[in-house]
Amino acid sequence: MRAVLLLLASTAARRRGGPPPLRRQSRGGIDLTGGGPLIDGDGFLRDVLPVLDYDESQENVTTKTPTRGRARGYLRARQVPGDGACLFHTLSAGLWESVNGTHHPMDRKVLRSQSLRLRARAIDVLEDRRDPKLYMGDNEYMKASQLLEMAAEQAACAKDEYCAKLRDPRAWGGGPEIVALSNALSRPIHIYELVWAAADAPSTRKHLRGAADGAPNAPRWCVQCIAEFGTPKWSRRYPPIHVLSCDSRFPHLQPEQQLEQGNHFLLLFECDPQEAREAALEAGADDRAADLVFAECARRRVQKAKAVTADRDVTWAPYYDPSKPPRKRFGVSPLLVGALGVVAKLRFGL
Repeated sequence: MRAVLLLLASTAARRRGGPPPLRRQSRGGIDLTGGGPLIDGDGFLRDVLPVLDYDESQENVTTKTPTRGRARGYLRARQVPGDGACLFHTLSAGLWESVNGTHHPMDRKVLRSQSLRLRARAIDVLEDRRDPKLYMGDNEYMKASQLLEMAAEQAACAKDEYCAKLRDPRAWGGGPEIVALSNALSRPIHIYELVWAAADAPSTRKHLRGAADGAPNAPRWCVQCIAEFGTPKWSRRYPPIHVLSCDSRFPHLQPEQQLEQGNHFLLLFECDPQEAREAALEAGADDRAADLVFAECARRRVQKAKAVTADRDVTWAPYYDPSKPPRKRFGVSPLLVGALGVVAKLRFGL
């Protein structure tokens, strides 16, 4: 519940600001370089981001004095267009990677079409007259009507008006839409925020969660997970889609300039295992700790590869319709098999 309220407040804060500019290339592509050397031509940030353990006392710390924490892994980030639908663009790109096993080509028409479908599906879930129970995380559920009521109250409008505004392709999305799509797609969605911190090297001592002894590393931009929607209910079948809520000027941003609440979403994804190992060694980890980082990153990559749809044709994802419920895997019940065996013995004397 706390994570939802946090994201609702973040949604209201983002709507008071404008989106970052959208640059277009020829052939329908989108220029996401941001005009600097920190992002390549495909929108990928060049540096990896250490993932710190969540600490409530360090939440939204943006002062010049950095915090300190221990890195437990590394992620890469990718920029998406800031045209008002950055949340749906981010989820579309994450879903593309999960379905096809490849990064999204960021074709403008394809991305817009997918985002519109996700937006419509989120509204359908919030307006569902059956008022389904939406899974939040752990053992927590919430009625769709209750979630919509909270969102409308935070936006200072009626529920019908909230959904009507959300249908605008340029309307911002936030916490309620993330919860709705996590349930509609039956996929976990993890939300991260930026923190300016000195990331200590990973350690082989699993019980050590705080800062290490000795001199800290130089401060840098790190991320920490603040909400895990759909976990652990759907985590066994699909790996999570990682979403970063941040300032739209990131990474061209100084820590004292960061907004209290993010006004833009980026896609986070698992980096290459060897790249994660090198980042751990650079941070000061020993060989054993770096090998553990490599092994954990490789394990998550294998899990994601197993979850990729059997049809890996890259042209399949643009026609993916999130308005339809996910396919259910039908199997023969062991009880049915046992009952048939009993009937066969009685009938045929087998």
